[in-house]
Amino acid sequence: MNTAPSFTESVVNFEGKDSPQKSRLCFLCLLLISVVVVVLLVRTGATVVLLHCHDIPLFLDGGWRILQGQVPHLDFYTPLGPVTLLAVAGGMWFAGPVVSAIAYANAAVFTLISIWAWLIARSRLSSVLSLLFALFAGLMIAGTSEYGHDLSQLTYAGLYNRYGASFTALLFIECFARSKGSSSPRLFLEGLSSGVIIALLFFLKLNFFIAAALTVMAGAILIPQNRARWLGLCVGVLVVSVLMLSYLQFDIPALYRDMALALRARSGMLFFQIMVLPLHALVFDSVFLIVTLWVAAPLPPDCFRSFASPKLAQGLFVLFLILIQGFLSLTNNQPKIPSLFPAAALLILSRALSTRISDLARLPATLLLSLFFVASSIAPNIESVVYSAHLHRTVVPHIPAGQHFSAYPLNDLFSSEQHYVEVTNDGCDLLRRQTQDSERILALDFSNPFSYALQRPSPKGDALWWHADVTFSRDAHPSATTVFHDVALVMIPKSTETTRDALMNIYGTFLKTNYARIAESQHWILCRRHKEPANK
Repeated sequence: MNTAPSFTESVVNFEGKDSPQKSRLCFLCLLLISVVVVVLLVRTGATVVLLHCHDIPLFLDGGWRILQGQVPHLDFYTPLGPVTLLAVAGGMWFAGPVVSAIAYANAAVFTLISIWAWLIARSRLSSVLSLLFALFAGLMIAGTSEYGHDLSQLTYAGLYNRYGASFTALLFIECFARSKGSSSPRLFLEGLSSGVIIALLFFLKLNFFIAAALTVMAGAILIPQNRARWLGLCVGVLVVSVLMLSYLQFDIPALYRDMALALRARSGMLFFQIMVLPLHALVFDSVFLIVTLWVAAPLPPDCFRSFASPKLAQGLFVLFLILIQGFLSLTNNQPKIPSLFPAAALLILSRALSTRISDLARLPATLLLSLFFVASSIAPNIESVVYSAHLHRTVVPHIPAGQHFSAYPLNDLFSSEQHYVEVTNDGCDLLRRQTQDSERILALDFSNPFSYALQRPSPKGDALWWHADVTFSRDAHPSATTVFHDVALVMIPKSTETTRDALMNIYGTFLKTNYARIAESQHWILCRRHKEPANK
């Protein structure tokens, strides 16, 4: 008689029946993979940039400003909170003024997130699903391609969106999955974790904080709650908020001003984005597959509150997921990828695997759809790390010296966008010839690489980066007196493009009145402030 377990029984065995040995094995796998990823990130250093090289200086300039003692929102305008910039500044503090500081910061955050994700998931999911979730959340940080782009499009552009997606996924699992723990201290700690994540997201990027708030509310509707968890959540929010606000010198008006300005600048594009969002093939396909997963997945009777049938409650869960993901897609200036769907798929699979064997006829379809979402996120991220290491080993040593950035702090940054390298080198050469080291530089361009590249003091009052109709607009921008407060030198690109033209339309009159052209190069016009600036 054949007593071999069926496919369904074999799969179910890794849910809720884990032995300590299996749990330890999965955790050791996580540690091994994490060590490999960290070694690759650290040994590779700054990734070869194949896309949006002009985005990289905003992280370098932000970290450089913080090391000089400047404080985001108080000393410069930024639509981002300080979390990402503090991480980069930490990398610079550790390694010095090198672009690889971003890679070192990512390696540290990747390690933290991977362990944090394992601890959150292990009290809710099986050890195998916890391993998959920890890899998904951690590799979202470690990935070296742009969030939502093909794995070969290596860059750090949109790094803050990777951080936000990873933290939001942690909160998603905490809010929509019941913990196996029942003691008040444990529930308090789990709530504390949620509160810390919520506060970090507020000081990371406002749209992720709103998504976090929606996640907490939706979770409270669908999943039974506990007073100890709510107490821990409030304590976590309070502690992190006080710490961050103390760093910001409790200047809440400055924080509000920057966030309100960013919202006003972006509002003009919102209607267009709402109209075109459903037309993205990836959006349509992802929604279709997650709804199919909801229909296919079996459910145990006690995974949600009792106000509705389990199938209806899971339908509400999927609806909340689509709405929250849709909000993030509308408010991120990145490709529309379903960053929360892998976490949701793991939850749906976990619930399906805890169902009685007699109800599991549709388990194979549930398993395949869930693992599709997880694998489609994990694979590109880990492949991008490997591809970046491969390029550094095989391509970077053969890049001619004339195609490198000339400034020492940019020496470890290699880019295929040779025009940007040429333009940046041309600007650095112009500033070296015509200016003094103590003069503060403003670039009327998307980003300002010069203060960091030349290790000059950064101006106060200007923007971390300028992106027309995203960080500023004709009707929403910092005043000229604020932007040019202590700016001695202004670099104006000769190329005409949307951001440069928008900045000249807004600040051109002030610039002509208070600054004089002193030199120019192939790509830049250099202006210096009059000794007696006119009042404006």
